[in-house]
Amino acid sequence: MHQIIFRDVANGWHNALPIGNGRMGAMVFFQNRALHIALNHYDCYYGILPAWDRDGSGEEEGGGTFSDPARRLQTYEELCRLTEAAGERAGAELYGRTHYLRTLQPAAQEGRPFYGGASYPMGGEIVLQLDERIDISKSCLRLEIEKGKVYFEAGREEKAEALLFLPKEEDGVVIKLSQTADGLWKTGTLDIPSRIGLSYCRTDMVREEDHVRLRSFYQRESGVQKECVGQETVLYLPGAEGTDGSGLCFPEGFREMTAAASMAAEPGAADNPSSGVGSGRAAERVRRLVQEALAMECSHAGFWDSFWKSTVELPDKFLETLWHLHIYLMGCAYGREGKYPQQACGLSGLWDIRRPNMWGSMWYWDVNIQSAFWGSGACGHPELLKVFCDGYLEYEQDIRRYTKKVYGIEGWALDYPHPLYNCIQPWCACVLWEYFTYTGDMEFLEKKAYPVFRKQAAFFRQLAKEDENKILHVEPDISPEQGPVTRDSVITIASIKRMLQAGLQAAKLLGRPEEERAEMEDLMARLPSYARTEDKKRWKDSALAQDMLFLRHPSVLMPIFPAGEITAQGSYEGSQSPKERRTAEETLRYAAENTEIGTFGAGWLAASAATLGMGNAAAELLYEKGLDYTLHSNGLAYEESERFVNYCHVTKPPHYLPAMCEASGGIAVTVSRMLLGEGDVIRIFPALPSGKKPLAAEEVQYLEDEETAGGKSVCWKNAAFRGLLAPGGFRISAVRRAGKTVYLRVESTREATLRLLLPEELTEMPRGEAKERPVKEGLVYERRMRPGEVAVWGTDTGEEEKEPESGTASEILIHEAARTARRLFLGEDRHTAFYKVVDAFVCPFGLADSRQYTMTPYIFDFGKTDTEKNYDNVYSRQAYRLQRCILYSAGPRRLGAESYDKNKGYGFCTAEGIEAMDRGRPDDMRRDFLEGSGCVRFLMELPAGKYDLLVISGDEEEPSRTDVSLPQYGTCLTGEKLAAGRYQCRVLPVMHEQDGLLILQLDSGAGEKWKLNAVFVNKEYAVL
Repeated sequence: MHQIIFRDVANGWHNALPIGNGRMGAMVFFQNRALHIALNHYDCYYGILPAWDRDGSGEEEGGGTFSDPARRLQTYEELCRLTEAAGERAGAELYGRTHYLRTLQPAAQEGRPFYGGASYPMGGEIVLQLDERIDISKSCLRLEIEKGKVYFEAGREEKAEALLFLPKEEDGVVIKLSQTADGLWKTGTLDIPSRIGLSYCRTDMVREEDHVRLRSFYQRESGVQKECVGQETVLYLPGAEGTDGSGLCFPEGFREMTAAASMAAEPGAADNPSSGVGSGRAAERVRRLVQEALAMECSHAGFWDSFWKSTVELPDKFLETLWHLHIYLMGCAYGREGKYPQQACGLSGLWDIRRPNMWGSMWYWDVNIQSAFWGSGACGHPELLKVFCDGYLEYEQDIRRYTKKVYGIEGWALDYPHPLYNCIQPWCACVLWEYFTYTGDMEFLEKKAYPVFRKQAAFFRQLAKEDENKILHVEPDISPEQGPVTRDSVITIASIKRMLQAGLQAAKLLGRPEEERAEMEDLMARLPSYARTEDKKRWKDSALAQDMLFLRHPSVLMPIFPAGEITAQGSYEGSQSPKERRTAEETLRYAAENTEIGTFGAGWLAASAATLGMGNAAAELLYEKGLDYTLHSNGLAYEESERFVNYCHVTKPPHYLPAMCEASGGIAVTVSRMLLGEGDVIRIFPALPSGKKPLAAEEVQYLEDEETAGGKSVCWKNAAFRGLLAPGGFRISAVRRAGKTVYLRVESTREATLRLLLPEELTEMPRGEAKERPVKEGLVYERRMRPGEVAVWGTDTGEEEKEPESGTASEILIHEAARTARRLFLGEDRHTAFYKVVDAFVCPFGLADSRQYTMTPYIFDFGKTDTEKNYDNVYSRQAYRLQRCILYSAGPRRLGAESYDKNKGYGFCTAEGIEAMDRGRPDDMRRDFLEGSGCVRFLMELPAGKYDLLVISGDEEEPSRTDVSLPQYGTCLTGEKLAAGRYQCRVLPVMHEQDGLLILQLDSGAGEKWKLNAVFVNKEYAVL
């Protein structure tokens, strides 16, 4: 069982634990003595989308879900004239290097744009408040991933507990509550979502006898209101009584009870806000949820038991847990059976719970939505690929209208909905073929996929410009989000090539007329070659792009992944030359070093490495170009963390940045391709890390620094997977022990031919199969299999890993980032905040695509001075990389109760009343400390400048309270009353105006003691 756990600590909205049923979701967190359940539902969230369509038909001014009422849709001729004019302004030789935004929007306003936020309506937030009697220093909030449930408990002698799940068949959260004494669960309220970014929201809060209803109405901002979309959210606490405010008091005397919350789109209620509040679907649901809670819990358990068709076992337990978590997220958040299937999961799925969010969780037609579905087929869930396919096909009418409006012809334009992004539609169409390869659904292929291939091929033939050699070119063309406006970008040509290849294979399977195949073969033969750099070593964006172009996303890798033209075992055309392989590797190496850090690029890079069989690079890139920066302690990936902020947000107003679904696919597909190789021949464990040199190792100044520079090379000698799905519908399990495959099982889900390259240690025939066809080493095992047939080699000797004991350190998984040396956590405990804040003071921060380094002139470690210490488990030595130079700072200065020494430049005003103590734990910095009960001052001589001070205080065995202040500047932070084993980490910013002494003052309340473990001093800049 895999879990994410927050033990004895609070978490916030940014670390909330997710539950969902594909349509509705909730993010659960514990903060300020209350359990919070933030709700979202696709039907409500996307209810505002019809307002984008001016007359409801999608036909006015471009129309469709993605029309922008503020901008007129330009025709293709106008776009071509714009690009030509831009070329003339820049000079003919610079035409292709003109930034595409300036080209397409030459009249844009000067200055920076203002992003007011694009979040849509959320459902409100349930807040279940605990009584003051509960000791919240003892608490646990955990997500059991395989069960799809969140568990909560708080208190010591008196305890309050909760179990939360979101059943598959009903859109609502079931909340099973218990308490060991009366009144521990105090009140339940339903908070109104923030209004920032949605000024046209009107919300009514209504309290009834035993439930609270939040009714929100969203309407058009235009002068004439044509549609009014509403939503209703209900919290139901059976037997509760109303409070003076808008909440409910829990009923007296209960030990166990079931509550529920739900939300629903209610257009009727919105049209008539004065109508009765009891008529909505949400109100009906909550009562049904409570009445049928036991049956729904059984059904919920059955769903998640059946959901886990595949599992993995990795030596990297951090990555193993992430894989299971993100497969779970796919099951929770990928829209099915909702009112807006064309949105599927959007950018943020159901996890956008704060406003404003700059993007809004819509289907962004680029890698953003593609990557959210990567790996879902291989992980045993082609039904999720079907979600993408169904959503994509919902746009056919919009695409046809767009094609008519922009190009003046009938057909299926390649660049909907972003002008000149000609890779988008063929790229999406390839997912239709991918779905077929896993399922063998011939009806889908014939009636849904193949017609799209034909329509896109026909449009390409009309769009392309033929040269004197009869080669067909796409111009103007843009690699999404990157540019420049150019010709024949690699991503466009590779996407069209893959789409045509899928069309040819489909035509053969369907027995289509020969002339249809001949047309697509002709187009394939006349596609241009991929653009190469001047030295011909690698692909580049396009022929007109500069060789050293920085990549917003690694679009040049499309021929490797996801198109699969170049792989570890050959191309989909049958073979590849060593030169093509070298080109692919060089392109990957360049992209690894020159791609923007974010939530989707890492998955693209890592999956490409795994596709090429480069296991070391796959693991390295997944972490170092993504997870090391984007991951929060709940395991979800965001565009901002305590270690990083994405390029897109550097100059924007403050936003609440939700988790991004695109990271899930990157994790899923990378791990699955490391374990199971796709292609004409299936390979087992094709890309496991082998401990060799990483792809992009840091250069160092001193040889002794090599071990600490860059990532650590690891070798996966043991690994296992069960139930991964290969194209052809083969469900495969395998176990590897001590570097050898000891077990392999293949089950066919349909009639298909298995072509499997057996590991050299498994060259015998499958168990129970006749020996007439001996299998030779290095040869492919080939067999026609019927549905349900199984082939087995070896013996499954693997043993399941024991569950971690409750309360042990193994509950919290830790990974150290290679480039920044900051620690990543899955879950948190009472020590996590200390490690995070120390890392923040001594390790670099990822600002967009650069590392910003701190300057730490002083680290003071207070306490006993005669104890031998090792700080390696406290913080990493500071690593500063200027170009390729690495320098290390000195270790902490160890101080007892020392009076100020002008030669040293630091010390206490007086040592009277200060004692040094040593508890021997939890680490070499916090084990010892100074303590006292009176006011004391610590002096530091510092040059004038801007400083941040980190003051760490606490004791493993005694309670404490430490007030910290800078009396010269009026800064005073009152300390918390800390229980034994708790630590306070306070940051005091100061502008030290003149050279000289800076005074840090410590104090405590009457009858209490202050403690001082350490002080970190960071200098931001000097005042000269």
